[in-house]
Amino acid sequence: MSARETNQRFSACMAVLLLLAGMSTVEGKTRWSSLRMVPDADLLPGGDFVIGFDGMLGKSIDEIDSMVLTADSSWMVVSGADTSFDTAFDTSYVVVDTTDPAMFFTQSYMVKLGVVEWVNFHIGYSGGFTLGFKARLLGETSKAMPSLAIGAHNIFNHKEVNHFKYKTDKEINNEFFVAFGKSAERIKLRLHAGIQSMPTVQREVFNPFFAIEKYFGFGLYTALEAHRRDLSYHFHLFANMRALDDKLEISAGAVALESMFFDENKQLSISLSPRSPHAFVGPGIWFGIRFHSRMGFGGKGGFVSTEEKIQKQDETIESLRGEMDSLRQELATATKAVRDVRETMGAMGDSAETVRIKNRVIAELEMLKALYTADEFDPDSVRSVVSRIRRFGERGVAALKEILTDESLDRHVRQYSVTVLGTIGNRSASDVLLDVLARTGDPDLKIEILIALGKMRETRAMYLMEQLANDPNDAIALTAQEVLRRLSEQTGAKISPDLKMRKIPPQQRQTIPESKIEVKEEQPDDAAHDSTGPERGNTSPQKAAEDKPQRKRAKSSDAGSDAAQPAGE
Repeated sequence: MSARETNQRFSACMAVLLLLAGMSTVEGKTRWSSLRMVPDADLLPGGDFVIGFDGMLGKSIDEIDSMVLTADSSWMVVSGADTSFDTAFDTSYVVVDTTDPAMFFTQSYMVKLGVVEWVNFHIGYSGGFTLGFKARLLGETSKAMPSLAIGAHNIFNHKEVNHFKYKTDKEINNEFFVAFGKSAERIKLRLHAGIQSMPTVQREVFNPFFAIEKYFGFGLYTALEAHRRDLSYHFHLFANMRALDDKLEISAGAVALESMFFDENKQLSISLSPRSPHAFVGPGIWFGIRFHSRMGFGGKGGFVSTEEKIQKQDETIESLRGEMDSLRQELATATKAVRDVRETMGAMGDSAETVRIKNRVIAELEMLKALYTADEFDPDSVRSVVSRIRRFGERGVAALKEILTDESLDRHVRQYSVTVLGTIGNRSASDVLLDVLARTGDPDLKIEILIALGKMRETRAMYLMEQLANDPNDAIALTAQEVLRRLSEQTGAKISPDLKMRKIPPQQRQTIPESKIEVKEEQPDDAAHDSTGPERGNTSPQKAAEDKPQRKRAKSSDAGSDAAQPAGE
């Protein structure tokens, strides 16, 4: 077979395998070191080891009737016992079997040991003791960086000589090699190439080799290998199945495909008999099994290259980043939960404090009721009670609102809460009074609120006062009219020009609340927001008569003008 034809077949095989690789869309990590016939640049990590067995089924080339290729390219039949011809491997006299040789099965055993990350040793038996080693020069630590290794194998005994049963008087061993490897992860492919040299055989001092390794998923790998022997290329195809977390590998394949499928006349003919005059490599069926492990307890195996370990480290880093993000999220969730618990506990505390303040304010209003209904009125005691309620600030206003709208409480206590709100006089207090005035149906409360809003000069209440100025209840209508007029005079706020106020019968004017008892100005340290105390009492003449008949009433002539007079006048 000519070199041109050999190259054509090699290119065709490469094209077929590349096509299969391109068609495969299996996701998975390509594993290395599954080559069988040629060296590779992949090393085991330190402490890892591989125990392997290889066997090949083929036919011997050393039989009785043979043909010899002479120097002038002619053939002649010789006897196996004829020694007149030099059959050394580096001569042009090559023995070729012309009969149908018997089958044989050769074996070899090998232990590969990762001494350190960059140095591996091979020790085994292949027809005799054999030794090898290799050292890494470059590792695929980046996308642009290839793997590169140098080494020697077949020291003392040559595996191929054993497997192919090649016989010669010359010693064939001590092959040195330089191996290159590069991964194509997108198509899960790895390319191998290099040169090996056999110093003891002149024609084998320059033998390049190539290999394509492909991962198809589910632990299945294929390897197409080609190497040059005796000035001719030989092609080998292997399938490798890995299991047990890539610790166990079983292989099968065909060796010397060009001899297995084509005869010496380049015709298609399937046979395991050697057909090439250069029969250093003959066809055969290959079997192999390898087991990978790690020295020491708890070790994890697998045919893992340095590049894969780097990627695994990157994946571990990414995984740790994900775990850190998860921990941050959990920490944020826990922090929020703690904050929610604190807020809940704070709310519970606030709720308890609110109830406590409300009860305190009710107690103070009960005392205020007692002071207003006593035989002897004590203005200083009234101011003191109001001052204590005002010290609660906004919480006190909120408590007064709850009391004012709680119909289960004593109605007089609710009315006294209006007086205190009017004394506080801030916007929060006026908001409470406006809200209750718009919703309540209690006439006495309406009257008290109107008077309190007048004391506060709250012009926002004028709209409601205009509505109440014609209320069916004469006391409410009269109070609203009087407070409305006072607000207009004191603040300059205009009453609606189209408002027509109904006249109150003179006899009904007797029912308007009496003048409120004035309370002196509080000292600055007694009030948080307003220094003025209540100026008036909080009971109407009817209520005063019900609570304490002997209490003095204001004169009828003063009732109409003073009762409706805004606070502060």
